[in-house]
Amino acid sequence: MTLGARVKKIIAVTAAALGFLTLVSCGASKDDTSTNVETSTPEGPTWYSDIQPIIGVHCQGCHSETAEFTFPLTDYETISSLAPVLLDKMEGSSEPPYLMPPFAHVSSDECEDLGLWRDDLRLSEDQLTLFGEWIDAGTPEGDPSTEVEFMIPEVDKLEGEGIVRYSTSGATIEAGVYEDQYICFSVDPELDEDGWFDGIEIHPGNNNIVHHLVVFTDPEGESEALGGESGSYPCFGGAKISNSSIAYVWAPGTQPLSLVEDSGTHLKAGGRLVVQMHYHPNGSEEKDQTELSIRWLTQTPSRWAGMFIYGAVDESHTDSNHWVDPPFMVPEGATEHTEVWEEVLVIPDGFDARLWGIGAHMHLAGTGINIRIERGDDEEICLNNIPAWDFEWQQSYLLEGTYEELPRVYDGDKLIITCTYNNSPSNPKLMDYVDEDSLADIVVGEEYFDEMCTAILGVALKL
Repeated sequence: MTLGARVKKIIAVTAAALGFLTLVSCGASKDDTSTNVETSTPEGPTWYSDIQPIIGVHCQGCHSETAEFTFPLTDYETISSLAPVLLDKMEGSSEPPYLMPPFAHVSSDECEDLGLWRDDLRLSEDQLTLFGEWIDAGTPEGDPSTEVEFMIPEVDKLEGEGIVRYSTSGATIEAGVYEDQYICFSVDPELDEDGWFDGIEIHPGNNNIVHHLVVFTDPEGESEALGGESGSYPCFGGAKISNSSIAYVWAPGTQPLSLVEDSGTHLKAGGRLVVQMHYHPNGSEEKDQTELSIRWLTQTPSRWAGMFIYGAVDESHTDSNHWVDPPFMVPEGATEHTEVWEEVLVIPDGFDARLWGIGAHMHLAGTGINIRIERGDDEEICLNNIPAWDFEWQQSYLLEGTYEELPRVYDGDKLIITCTYNNSPSNPKLMDYVDEDSLADIVVGEEYFDEMCTAILGVALKL
């Protein structure tokens, strides 16, 4: 991945803004920690020489003064006062959001990292240690003359020929609404003949309420009837259409989708796209009209690319023989309930299949998911390990590299999806949506209080 970059100087926020951000946005007040007063040259890490570059590179791509969807993390006073809270989130906290920057995949002794991730802004162990040492030293500011310039990764623009911009029909979130909203928009690319695309860029219409979105292909155009005159319809677990596949998952700060060279996703004539919006209302009346750009290919590519969904997504999978211990059911009150789905992959003879993206999907009771492949008797490949699942911070984990560098999957590989759930009052994310008296056994389904156990594999096949 090639990221645009810019050098950003730190601009101080006002004391009033600082008080608001530390109290409201992060649940801490400035009085929680004290700002170090410099009396001599500090030994060890300082803001100007060590910490400012870390925050700049790993945080300020989203947490800037111009970003509408987050609060700024741009000046010494803010970072110093919030340092323990920030370190907790960087290391992985026990409360949502569990990890910042939001890249929930975690490598471990049991999950050897693929090492090909795009958009991975996680801090290294050395950086986390340095940040902790800075806190232990009293968060010294240091000498401004030692300030180090740093590069803030920017979100790229989709480039090339054949780019067409489309608009959703738009939505209005009424004043007084605080509950999250999931609305699907049917988008007509007006294909008179089959088309192929290899890039998607999202243009959010209102960053005050747009939390994330999923783009689905709708090969039969079923979403047109569901959308009706408004062009939209309520949805939660998926797009509510048959034979759909996920094309892209976007959240603020995510790079545009750009598939591996000479590959594309197919959409037949008359097909549509569905944009599933996750709105996070703030109580005020808000309007949104999100748009998306699609890069259409002028020639048929030599490689087909798409996302396959494996695992349990609807009630028909409740008694599936893919479960290690069927049927699927998460008992009321269970805190560490595990379900395991196993499925043998089928790759047609003669096809060279490579992974370009990996994703996972669960609902509100989900607390962790692990996706791996067993090959033969002695080889295991960990694809995605998310020990702290957070429904509101799901994303696609994209891989970078040439086609030959991407991991290959083979016919007969066994895909194993291990999902863990907490269906009790001790699950803070679940309790955001349901009260304790409403807890019940959970089954497979597409509604709020149903569950899924799903792996999403972005696969490219050499045609």
